Amino acid sequence: MSTPAPADSPTPQTLPQVWIGTVIALAAVVGAFFGIFDNYLSAIAPADDVNFGHAFPVAFAKYATLTVVALLYAAALGAAGLQGAPLAQSTRRWLVAAAALLALSLLLHFAYLGARMAWTFHPREREQETLTAGLWLTEAAAKNPNVRSMDNAERLSYYGGKYGLDGDNTHKVWPPTAILAARLLLLTLYVLTVLSLVTTLFVLAEVIRRRVTPLPPAAKPAVSTE
Repeated sequence: MSTPAPADSPTPQTLPQVWIGTVIALAAVVGAFFGIFDNYLSAIAPADDVNFGHAFPVAFAKYATLTVVALLYAAALGAAGLQGAPLAQSTRRWLVAAAALLALSLLLHFAYLGARMAWTFHPREREQETLTAGLWLTEAAAKNPNVRSMDNAERLSYYGGKYGLDGDNTHKVWPPTAILAARLLLLTLYVLTVLSLVTTLFVLAEVIRRRVTPLPPAAKPAVSTE
């Protein structure tokens, strides 16, 4: 014979309850972040001068952030378990994670801004336009000591510019693969920067949420009297 657990014993959260709270917190943090910093994120986004301007990097960063943060949080819940596991209840570990993510986000932010300054420039013909330089020069340009000492705008102008009489001369300065590599590098750093910033805010929001409404401990098992 067994007796049930006391009636006032707290009931552990079920899977739907956990996910509902997670989705609400995730949507609130991500929505607030992009709502407040949308202009800044658009201003520092890498220039995609071929297709979509700043719209594509920002949209891709939003999609990647929502997906990755949700997957990471799901993995954390799965590793900890839903029945009052220490990882799911301990705010100290979440605070440590937030501090580490904050340091990482700042490092990535400055690394991205440095890379953006190094590999994007304004052509002399159209200074309002932003172009992406290649990670390496063409063989001919690399052998020219004058070109090596120039900045990116001067290099392109030296070879006739992007809008010269003979057309686009960008390929004379940087191979297409070098420009593509620079674009991919900038996009990767940008997405990682946004992702780390949003993840940091989400972890801090989760700490606050757990302090206000902590996860209940697991229900006590039935006590056998046999």
